[in-house]
This record gives sequence, C-alpha cells and structure tokens, in this order.
Amino acid sequence: MSASHHALRFGEEAADNARVWKLYRDRVSDRDDNTIDGWNRTLDILLIFAGLFSAVATAFIIEA
Repeated sequence: MSASHHALRFGEEAADNARVWKLYRDRVSDRDDNTIDGWNRTLDILLIFAGLFSAVATAFIIEA
C-alpha cells in the first residue's frame, strides 16, 4: 500500500470528509440543477394557472 493510501478504519469511508462525497457532489450537481430548474418552471405554471382560475371563479361568484 502506498503512503497516500492508508488503511481506513471501519466506517471511515462514509465519514463527512470522505472523498466519496466530493465525487458524488461533482457527478450529481448538474443533474440536480436540471431537476430543480424543471420543478421551478412547473411551479411557476401551476401558480399562474391557480391565479387565473381564482380570478375567473371569483368573477362568476360575484355575478351570481
């Protein structure tokens, strides 16, 4: 085993400062960003629809 690779104690491979988390973050950050952008666009559309629906329903209720 080289000097840069020391034996890990049981469980250290999942410690908060383990190398796996940096690799994971690097690989999934683009996918996460795309997913969140999609959710934001969907939420914007739903909020616009809810506002328009509320305005139309209110107009009909007031006229009745």
